[in-house]
Order: sequence, then structure tokens, then C-alpha cells
Amino acid sequence: KQWYQRRVAITAGNGTCTAPGSGTEVRNCNTKPCSVNGQWSDYSAWSDCSVTCGDGVRTRTKTCDNPAPAAGGNYCEGQGSETKTCSGPVCPTHGNWGEWSGWSSCSVDCGKGVKSRERVCDNPEASDGGDPCAGSAMEFDECIKPDCDEEGKFTEWSDWTECHSECGAGTQSRARECVAKKKKVPTATLR
Repeated sequence: KQWYQRRVAITAGNGTCTAPGSGTEVRNCNTKPCSVNGQWSDYSAWSDCSVTCGDGVRTRTKTCDNPAPAAGGNYCEGQGSETKTCSGPVCPTHGNWGEWSGWSSCSVDCGKGVKSRERVCDNPEASDGGDPCAGSAMEFDECIKPDCDEEGKFTEWSDWTECHSECGAGTQSRARECVAKKKKVPTATLR
């Protein structure tokens, strides 16, 4: 507002007097709204921890509305949130297999056999309630060696030959053969 003041003096015979009416007038001026700088509200409550196990953070926030900036006023200074660390129980570690070992030697020297390899659940080992490794620690596969030959066996004796002499010291003979049986392949069962 802007103030104006005027006075009207009337000179009378017995001195000076004020004319009827107000000696002051008022009118509006500079009606543009005043700027308002923003102010922070109070902080909210802390949030829950961001994790259910291990290390995490908690957060709380505040808003620039107490009052909010207006008519070109400045926004609140600083950050609208802050954090702090929090922690829960130790997280479980689930087991994971290590590398397979090399294959073992074949279980037979000839024919079909089996070979195996193994692995250990230590990459990492299950701990703090974590699940063990899924699957088997052993693996089997077929292995093939050269075919095996059985030793030869004699056949039954043949009949005696006729005596080669009709009198005196004659002799007779009979024979049998050494025959190798068919090749036999040993088998092995994979588990």
C-alpha cells in the first residue's frame, strides 16, 4: 500500500482550521505477489531395511512444502532424503559344484567296461542353511577295450584207430583238437 496525505488549511478570523473530511487518502499499489522461499517439512519415519539378510540401507525423506516455494521463491536447500546402513541375519549360501575330475581308468582290460569321474560340492560349500548341490557327485560312462579271447580247449577224444599190427607189439592212437572258443565280450553295468 502507498500512503498519501493532504491537508487543506482554511484561515479564519480566529486562526487556522482543518477543512471537513480526512486529511489522508489510501490506495493500492505494487499488487504483484511476494515471493516465498521453500522450507523443508519434518523427516518421515525410517523405511524398513532394504534386504532381508546381509547388509542393506534404510531411508527417510522430507518434502519442500512447509511452505512450498511460490512466486519465484527459492527451492529448499540440501537433499530431500538421507540413508543409514542396516543389517539382517547372515544370508544362506547355496552349494555349487566344483569342476569334474578326470575320468578313471576303464574297469576292464578287454571288452566293455565302465569309467567314472567325480566332483565335490565346494564352489562354494553350502552353509548357513543354504541348499546343497543338486545332482550326483559321480558320473559313469561306457568304455571299450579290445575283445577278449578265451583260452583254447580240447575237444573230446576221437575213437581209437585200428591196431597197425596183427600180432606182436602193435599200437593204436586217438586224437583231440585244441579249439579256441568264440570271442567273449565281458559286460559292465552303468549306474
